[in-house]
Amino acid sequence: GGQKRANYLTLPATPATQEAKFASIDPKFRPFVDRIFAMLRGQGYQPYLVNGWRNPDSQAGLKASGASTVLFSLHNATRNGKPAALAVDIANASGEGNSEAFYAALGRAAEGIGMTWGGSWTGFRDLPHVQMGGVSLPRDPDEARRKFLV
Repeated sequence: GGQKRANYLTLPATPATQEAKFASIDPKFRPFVDRIFAMLRGQGYQPYLVNGWRNPDSQAGLKASGASTVLFSLHNATRNGKPAALAVDIANASGEGNSEAFYAALGRAAEGIGMTWGGSWTGFRDLPHVQMGGVSLPRDPDEARRKFLV
């Protein structure tokens, strides 16, 4: 089609502020993230975004360091050449911090509305990670880029 493929050279840096991180989430995914935040706040947690969209160069650095198993992530997705993350990492700022109870609550909230929670993965469990439900990431990074860098 006539869609323009995102160019690595024109992609912005990974967002730093909460406002910019929320703005970097794909519009179809954002309502689910907002709902997860509301559910967690309702349980007394203070959730915040560690990551929304992430620049592909940052992702490559995470893979090289062993902090990620993939060279291309749903954090790196774009739409019309602009950041449109289909994954977020969520942490807790309230007293107990990132406890097992917090991550269990995050998992229940995410999976309860049909999202995929990284804490349910076998092998590389990614407790803060939530991604759009029903979206599968091809293992081949080039194929993943073709599918999600649009």
